[in-house]
Amino acid sequence: NSTDYLINYSYYGDWGSPAYACDPNSMGTGAGSKLTPNQLFGTAIFIASCSTMAEFARLLDKQEDERKYHALSEKIKAAFLKKWYVKGSGRVYQGDHTCQVLALYFDILPEEDRAKAAKLLRDDLVEHGYRFTTGAISLRLLTDVLVKFGYLEEFYELVTRDQYPSLGYMVQCGATTTWEKFEYIDGPGMNAHTHCA
Repeated sequence: NSTDYLINYSYYGDWGSPAYACDPNSMGTGAGSKLTPNQLFGTAIFIASCSTMAEFARLLDKQEDERKYHALSEKIKAAFLKKWYVKGSGRVYQGDHTCQVLALYFDILPEEDRAKAAKLLRDDLVEHGYRFTTGAISLRLLTDVLVKFGYLEEFYELVTRDQYPSLGYMVQCGATTTWEKFEYIDGPGMNAHTHCA
């Protein structure tokens, strides 16, 4: 399911973003991202999967497999950067939170551009009053990226908020586990009131 190292199929992509960041016509549920291309999301996960396989092989002293998966992850990374990144810009694709987060969390960007990319992410998040555009899975990566790049106050603000969208908003609505979507939905419109995020 890839062409020239880019994933060409990703059904869910960055699933379950807040409603304002979702495509209302996506997959019949309106929970698919209108900002992050599924191909970009899937390709980032492809890079992460190959990097993980290379690490497993290293731990198991399977040197040939380690070289194979490391080389494959580097080829995918090069294709990702060629399609969605202008070197030195710090901005991945259109700069939405998920695009920035994936490239930073999985170390896809050139090392010299990472701090700039993280600052763009942080500044956009603050400028928009912490109205993040990540889906349920990417939200955890967002918190890790903020910490990794030293934005501890912004991390704290994000995880302690109780305004929509936030985990605190879920708690305010009576949640004891995290939801699949950030909106309070009762009935079949909410696929899971207990979700991996």
